[in-house]
Amino acid sequence: MTESKYKISEEVAESDYRRIVDLFDVDISEEEKNVVIDAIMRGLVTLDEDEETLTYTLVKPVIAGDQRLTSVKMRELTASELETINKGFTGVQKANGDTTIDVSAAFTRTIKLIVKMSGCALVLADRIKKRDFVVLQALSSFFA
Repeated sequence: MTESKYKISEEVAESDYRRIVDLFDVDISEEEKNVVIDAIMRGLVTLDEDEETLTYTLVKPVIAGDQRLTSVKMRELTASELETINKGFTGVQKANGDTTIDVSAAFTRTIKLIVKMSGCALVLADRIKKRDFVVLQALSSFFA
């Protein structure tokens, strides 16, 4: 019999998600919510309410030379930090109110967010695998 990839029940994960939403006073898209709840159920997301941080444990740790990244601690950024990250980042707003964003620019922005929030080296952030990157993108929506 194979072991379940889930360590936490859906009910507990939903409750943890609500605590995150309440703490950061931000709600995210339904798609991002599902990604975050799945990561919580897998035991990969930890909320520290005192420090107001989220820690994501990478499914696939990143190694570059003698540097190793096993988790990313995310925190709320200051206005100045957000200004630096968002410099040069643009979206196009259509007449109906929808905004389109260049996918490549969105990836670059997420990498900048990861580096700034966690303090990890750019060489490590650039090597994060897609399965981890998707979760980090969803989590970063709480902060930027």
